[in-house]
Amino acid sequence: MLKLNKPFAFITSNISLSSVQEMGWVILGQIMNIIFSFIILKLLSKLGTAHYGIYALVVSIAILVGMVFHTPLSQGLIRFYYHYMEKKLVWKFVGIVYRILLVLTIVLLIISAVSLLIPQFIETKQPGMFFMAACLYILASKLNEFLNSVLNLIRKRKQNSILLGSEKAITIILFYYLILSNSLNLVYVLLTLVVVAMFSSTVKLFIFIKSLPDEDEKSFKATMEMKQEITGKLMKYMMPFFIWGFIGWLQFNGDKWIINGFLSTSDVGIYSVMLGLITGLIITPFTVMNDFWSPIIYKQYADMEDTNRIKKGIQYIRINSTVIFIIALFSTLFTYLWGKDLIILISNSDYAAYWYLLPIICLGTGLYYTGQSLTIQGMALNVPKKYLPPKVAVGIVSVGLNILMIKIFGLDGIAYTILIIGFLYLIYIMNINWIILSAVSK
Repeated sequence: MLKLNKPFAFITSNISLSSVQEMGWVILGQIMNIIFSFIILKLLSKLGTAHYGIYALVVSIAILVGMVFHTPLSQGLIRFYYHYMEKKLVWKFVGIVYRILLVLTIVLLIISAVSLLIPQFIETKQPGMFFMAACLYILASKLNEFLNSVLNLIRKRKQNSILLGSEKAITIILFYYLILSNSLNLVYVLLTLVVVAMFSSTVKLFIFIKSLPDEDEKSFKATMEMKQEITGKLMKYMMPFFIWGFIGWLQFNGDKWIINGFLSTSDVGIYSVMLGLITGLIITPFTVMNDFWSPIIYKQYADMEDTNRIKKGIQYIRINSTVIFIIALFSTLFTYLWGKDLIILISNSDYAAYWYLLPIICLGTGLYYTGQSLTIQGMALNVPKKYLPPKVAVGIVSVGLNILMIKIFGLDGIAYTILIIGFLYLIYIMNINWIILSAVSK
């Protein structure tokens, strides 16, 4: 096993004014994001539990698209950006990523146009405009999230934080206008989110292009073989994430559809509000830590022959996962003491019927994301496929458990499933990482 420094000494020896400022902007941006997200949730809760449930189902489809298409691409970009920067081929690499993204965008635009015809083929209470607005929302929101990860990759923390806060603030203003004009409905809500996301995406793309290093002559003269080598390496790295994405969606968003099938859209709405609170307490801090550490960690693995840099990367990963675990424990206690009041604060009393499930969901989610934070170890060492067995196993088991538990316990069963799956996933990932690091140290 690689011998590592003591965590506290490691942190103090690697801290600097620039890193403190960088982390400060990340924290500030996410604090604004959490506060504004809760305000947005409060406004959207005025749709009613049933309509908010429908909105949550649309969001779940957007998450599926992101996890299956955009997440693999963003992970590939994050992993190899600094690798090809050192080889003076970053422009060529980014160009290949851009072409893949463009194809995905065109496909989603075509689907958005075709979705107008859905009411003519299936029996539904929703108009064609709803389906088109939903598809456009899926496209715009996932493109915007992809560009969030791009700005974090190049460590434009300040710009990303300002844009993130601006998006939410503009959304709140527009939602208030819809409420005051008695126009708050699903179609207008989705179209509002589309406009804000596309504007923000345009700004982020401009910042990224302006921030790329000066073009190198070698990049201009990249041969066809070199392009194929870059594309092949990128696609090979991305492949496990397609499976991860679908399985991960089944685990964390398929439950909404199971609830919809066995219970009602109102139950989906109530459950989704609780998840909105847990997002602020656990998932957003996880995203902050992951966005902050990922480019720093992957930079340590740009040269796989440099053992000292790899050791430093392992230290960063362990610090990250420890912080996530502590946040999970704190959030569990916090929701146990004030869970009901928090739900009413961010929505209304209609959504507080199952508040007692919050601590259980918090702990299970926290355990899962602690394990998720550890998977960056295998990704940095170019062996993401090592995590396919636990991802597939957990996804399949979670679907089966959700169906069984909901039949037996109703909505309570979802919380029990999340806790069981979170614990099993963390143990499984820790075991895999031990095997990976044991092989590296030999």
